[in-house]
Amino acid sequence: MNLPSLLPSGILASGDIVGHLTNSYEIHVGPWRANLAPLNHALKGAFGDWFPGLTKHAVMMLCAALVVGFAGVLAARRAVRDEGRGLFANMVEATALFLRDQVVAPGIGHHHARTWFPLIATMFFFILACNLLGLLPPPFGSTATGNVNVTGGLALITLGSMFVGGMVEKGPVRFWIGLVPHGVPWWMWPLVWVIEFFGLFTKPFALTVRLFANMTAGHVIMAVLGGFLVVGGPTFGAWITNKAMVVPPSLAFYLFINVFEIAIALIQAYIFATLSSIFIGMMLSHEH
Repeated sequence: MNLPSLLPSGILASGDIVGHLTNSYEIHVGPWRANLAPLNHALKGAFGDWFPGLTKHAVMMLCAALVVGFAGVLAARRAVRDEGRGLFANMVEATALFLRDQVVAPGIGHHHARTWFPLIATMFFFILACNLLGLLPPPFGSTATGNVNVTGGLALITLGSMFVGGMVEKGPVRFWIGLVPHGVPWWMWPLVWVIEFFGLFTKPFALTVRLFANMTAGHVIMAVLGGFLVVGGPTFGAWITNKAMVVPPSLAFYLFINVFEIAIALIQAYIFATLSSIFIGMMLSHEH
């Protein structure tokens, strides 16, 4: 008997970890697969040559946007009440106040906090919704923030905000000249300016990789542990033995990782919002 026949058939999440993580034009609903290609072609025909590119991750982002929008409207309506707001509205309000007072104000500055708070809060809640939707069972269970294109797009919003906010605050010429700190000798000025210019792009790159890598790593671990839960065997006796030996510890670790991933979803959204606030605040500061 060769080695492959000794391995359980479902040991790697039914053999499709990569399919679980990558983007596609299919949404899995249990054993069924909803193909988005016909819908894309129908929308393309309705709007001319425009191709919507509606994929699994795009659908997850639309769902996250709807969740955030619904939560914001519901919380805003209940916030005006003197009583009877409910637990959900109080949680949203408390989180928004925390972001304003502990993230945006210290990072960007109290003077600009009111202006930039809507952007930072929107990114935080959107990333959090994407992260949490990825932990739900099908038809969800796909994390859009595990796609480097999505995290890169969010980081580009931060980069664009850094440029636009800095040029509006200081003026276009002063903003670009001000990249070089005060006190640099004139003969080093060109070299320092080039270093500082390219250093601007390392900030969104760090945001992109940090969020993408953390969300992808967590789902790889969950997919592998989930594969152990469906481990089988060539005979009924081997099936029973494998279930008894593999499933209990795998289930314990799987539940632990799920709880841990909920914490990671919150932490990564918080880190992205905090770093974005700091990066934008650096461009708005007149002390640099």
